[in-house]
Amino acid sequence: MAPLSPVAVAAKARLPRARLRHIVAPSILAATTALSSGGCTTRPVVASDTTTTDVFSTVVKQRGVEKVDLLFMIDDSASMGDKQAYLKEAIPSLISRFLTPNCVTDDPPKSLGASTASGTCPQGGRLEFPAVHDLHLAIVTSSLGALGGSDYCRADEENKHGRLVARAGSNGAALPDAQPSGFLAWFPNAGNEGNQAGGGATPITEATALQRDFEDIVAGIGESGCGLEAQLESWYRFLVQPDPYDAIGVKDDASILGGIDKTILQQRHDFLRPDSLVAIIVLSDENDSAVDPRANGGKAWKFMEASATFAPSRGTSACDTDPTSAACVSCDDRTAANDPNCKLGKYTTTDPDLDKRDNVNLRHVRMKKNYGMDLQYPLSRYIGGLTSALVPHRDEEYPSGAHDYVGKGSCTNPLFAARLPDANSKTDTEHLCHLPKGSRDASLVFYAHIGGVPHELLHFDPSDAKASLLTDADWVKILGNDPEKADYAGIDLHMIESTKPRGTLQPPASADDADPIHGREYDSSANGLKSDLMYACTFPIARRDCKLAANAASCDCPTKASDVLPHAQLVPLCDPNDPTIQIRAKAYPTIRELLLAKKLGAQGVVSSLCPIHVTPQGNDDQRYGYLPAVTAIVDRLKSILGATCVPHPLERAADSTVECRVIEVEPAPGDQSACDSIPGRTRPASAVLARVREQQVIAAKNGEPDLTKNPVCEVAQLKSADPSKHGGDCAGSDGAGWCYVTENAAGACAQAIAFTTKGNPKSGASVSLQCNEALGAKSF
Repeated sequence: MAPLSPVAVAAKARLPRARLRHIVAPSILAATTALSSGGCTTRPVVASDTTTTDVFSTVVKQRGVEKVDLLFMIDDSASMGDKQAYLKEAIPSLISRFLTPNCVTDDPPKSLGASTASGTCPQGGRLEFPAVHDLHLAIVTSSLGALGGSDYCRADEENKHGRLVARAGSNGAALPDAQPSGFLAWFPNAGNEGNQAGGGATPITEATALQRDFEDIVAGIGESGCGLEAQLESWYRFLVQPDPYDAIGVKDDASILGGIDKTILQQRHDFLRPDSLVAIIVLSDENDSAVDPRANGGKAWKFMEASATFAPSRGTSACDTDPTSAACVSCDDRTAANDPNCKLGKYTTTDPDLDKRDNVNLRHVRMKKNYGMDLQYPLSRYIGGLTSALVPHRDEEYPSGAHDYVGKGSCTNPLFAARLPDANSKTDTEHLCHLPKGSRDASLVFYAHIGGVPHELLHFDPSDAKASLLTDADWVKILGNDPEKADYAGIDLHMIESTKPRGTLQPPASADDADPIHGREYDSSANGLKSDLMYACTFPIARRDCKLAANAASCDCPTKASDVLPHAQLVPLCDPNDPTIQIRAKAYPTIRELLLAKKLGAQGVVSSLCPIHVTPQGNDDQRYGYLPAVTAIVDRLKSILGATCVPHPLERAADSTVECRVIEVEPAPGDQSACDSIPGRTRPASAVLARVREQQVIAAKNGEPDLTKNPVCEVAQLKSADPSKHGGDCAGSDGAGWCYVTENAAGACAQAIAFTTKGNPKSGASVSLQCNEALGAKSF
């Protein structure tokens, strides 16, 4: 047998309380040398298992997680009221799934419904994941104002600054339970014995109060926000930006960011815990349309201005065919003076395609092709914000002399910091950026998007936790082959951003319900208004009379009979017998939000803003409204809350065990003899202990906690139940230890490590899973 050349894959997560059955799921953060091709395996394998033919070593570092921080980003622009109503209805189900998880069985695999308030299941059932007893809920909106412009979004309601919004319904009063920092804190008496609630909000102990409060906040968001939405920048500004600006202005024709928003610093400090699972849920019916105001030498803010004060320049002729080519630049570039497009001058009011000049809402659409420059923040900003330990402060985004975004950061990402500055902190770069590294890593940060994509392009099965995972082929239908390179081959026509009818979709002359996904196309350029994008999907809503003044601002149909247009020019959302009555709502393709979810892989979740069922089909219709989104989100998070995912399939021996060991570092300093008194623990071999201590010394030098004085124990491996039936499980064992599980027993994982009730590690313990062909000391 050839010598081993193991791969070491490190991942970090958190460990729940000792009473919980599973530890949380890791994500793979790094991989080193390739495996030796001469590696072999010799132990017998259970025939039903998928096995690996490579020898590998996997290391998973674990620490305790008992908290969840949920941040909603809700689009508050006109036309979002109907979607917010569905979210409001889904809130009780979302909260209930965290507070009283479902009970499930493994043989046969099925759900038994919600557990009791005390966390118990009927005989034969088990919790899908441990109940959450420490939950923060908060909302930011898509309104960040004019970003330096002067023509739009200047009112207070149109600029919420990326701060938390917690108004109690339509009266606009601050919700008492969310004070002083604007979020809700679920911290019931049961399940939190010996713990203390954090500051920033009043601890809520009754589930009905938590649901009512959050419904009130959603109802208070409204539809009066800025129509130039900043769906991605708003949550980034609140959670990630180390030095959020207090105001934005223009000097010498260039935008300037000034001051520090201490309100955000305080709210972030109070809301975001260093050891929680974090999920960002973005609800929007439009594509991210805000610009980076400092792009293009500080002049990008002009793209938020009306055509009366700003005429944008064209892109060179190369942009027409390949927007990614080096020759595709703005006609403002001095080298482009002789380009045929540039000789036409700036876009004018006589251009056939007037949208490129006049429609501010559409300037973000294929911006590079139309203008020769992309003035939005790069998606790498948001990927880094959710995954990178370091992010840029404002001067690093645009170092001296930079014409466009650079973004190489040296600041500790607030998402991964051990402590955060508050309103009373010093605001110099040293104090805002150089924060101590915390214990959270990217495996505990999730991004979910409920947006403009037909549900027909997604997968939903309430009985299958893996159903929401999208394949590469699925993503091609949603976004095209490579949207960042303007390669849209394979995209579903409903997902194309266009002001004109698209390909073979039902033409404008068709009936409003000719296409079951979005009705039909329409002639937006001839409807007497500015052009608009075709829809990704539509869905029925309660009849809305657009003639009423209260509805006029949010209606898509004519507000008076004299404005009614011919059928082909009218949006397919109106009652054909009275076009001033709106009977359907729409969603545009939300390309950037979707692309971010794709790039985040397993940490990204997608659901449709257009419901599968718009009215409940029975008392427990899981396809109604946004319940599919709730299921998709919880199913993805429960891989963290429920089991330790293993990145590679393992070979079982005849007795169902695998060639792995679990090493546990206890949470408090002490002697190795401590292992003798902990159920299912033994002292590891001296060579194993020496190797663990060596790794701890290295970790401490890298700024992680020093655990060299803490006891190191080996956890007993138990035989799982019959692995040929739904992957086996040792949950019902009276022993103390762990086992390897697959299929239904692994929940949302492909394969996982499960602990028995008596074998759960202590809260705060550090646990590693190490797998190799040889389990002797030499394998370490």
